[in-house]
Amino acid sequence: MLELLAKNHKTWVNMVLGMGASPDIAKDIVQSMYLRIDKYVKDEKKIMYKNDEVNGFFIYVTLKNMYISYKKSKHLNFEVQDEEASKDVEGSLDSNIEMERAFIRLVKKID
Repeated sequence: MLELLAKNHKTWVNMVLGMGASPDIAKDIVQSMYLRIDKYVKDEKKIMYKNDEVNGFFIYVTLKNMYISYKKSKHLNFEVQDEEASKDVEGSLDSNIEMERAFIRLVKKID
């Protein structure tokens, strides 16, 4: 499972950068995400669309929550950037197709 996640490493880092994190913090959060997924996700089917496709929406939400937790732990005033992209993703829970479309729009905004 971690091997499949790592294939999109640059995408995950870019997601956190798009939220307003510095490059070093973004890399740290992504590394922590790998550890958290490995520790807490026992059934990898729960974060996969198919056997070989990672659920990007799940990873986005995980990274967003981890970034918010990081900022709160530092007692920093902050605002997660790119609210429009996160609304696109959060508002499309109705189906996997809508989630995939929202994820693609998010990635395009990050790149």
